Amino acid sequence: MTDELHIASFALRCDPAQTGDLLAALRALPGVTIGTEDAASGKAVVVMEAPDDRTITRTLAEIQLMPGVVNAALVYQHILNTDELTTTEGSPT
Repeated sequence: MTDELHIASFALRCDPAQTGDLLAALRALPGVTIGTEDAASGKAVVVMEAPDDRTITRTLAEIQLMPGVVNAALVYQHILNTDELTTTEGSPT
């Protein structure tokens, strides 16, 4: 079995009045970064790296239940085989 790295992005619509607190809570989640955000409109793109799809699914469900989240949807998910990633990084371009 090979190790995998799952990369996902979520589109969020949030209550603009709660965006600041929500973004802080999102940054505290393991593997989560804020790709871009517009606090005034309550929009954000969240990027996440995780070892498996279950972690992605659990984290998305957790985000959907956070105070201030109007909608959170999975937009993109990609799976990298870390064996291939290691080989690719070590190869000359």
